[in-house]
Amino acid sequence: MTLFKRIQADRRGVAATELALTMPVLLILIYGVMELGNALLLDRKVTSAAQSAADLVAQSKEIATADINDVFEAMDRIIAPFASGSATYVVSSVTMNPAGQVVIDWSDARGGAAPVPGDAKNIPLGLVTEGDSVIVAEAAYDFQPVFGTTLISGFTISDVAYLKPRQVPIITRTN
Repeated sequence: MTLFKRIQADRRGVAATELALTMPVLLILIYGVMELGNALLLDRKVTSAAQSAADLVAQSKEIATADINDVFEAMDRIIAPFASGSATYVVSSVTMNPAGQVVIDWSDARGGAAPVPGDAKNIPLGLVTEGDSVIVAEAAYDFQPVFGTTLISGFTISDVAYLKPRQVPIITRTN
């Protein structure tokens, strides 16, 4: 038997060769599924944090700094087990001024700067009318992949929740 025929007939090592060829693809797939799962979980948590914050504030007649800090702490707990240091939260009350422009009545933030009261705020049309307000809760998270940014770069996951106050037309901000 010639050398070529012997090599062609020898099946030893075929499984090891196939494993060596498929293992990188399988590892990339596993990595991708893990990162996708983390991103989807974080997206759900960011949405839940924004909705919960708006709900907590909308139940109040007035809100103080301690209350806002409690809301931010609740948002941190909702975001867990993801690090709260990568999160940005903003809770605002928006009203319509006599000119028909939607403006910020008061605003508080953690992890970033709060919008300035009196500044215009873009919200969907029809949510606020003159004489009432809408609570706007925003949550954002800078997502960084667990295994580095070789294949997937980091990105921001964010959501905004809008709720009308339940007990009063406009929630007042106290210090």
